[in-house]
Amino acid sequence: MDAAGALGQDVVLNLQRIAKIAAHGKHRQQRDQRQYQQKDQQQMKQIQIE
Repeated sequence: MDAAGALGQDVVLNLQRIAKIAAHGKHRQQRDQRQYQQKDQQQMKQIQIE
């Protein structure tokens, strides 16, 4: 494998890693949003009960 080929492979691996991290971050964001929405709904119910 020549230097250019090795460099290209490094770039691809880095892009895959970045994509994986980005996807994981997005998933965590969505999960957090759902938790916040559930908390909001619970608070709304409490307010209505009071």
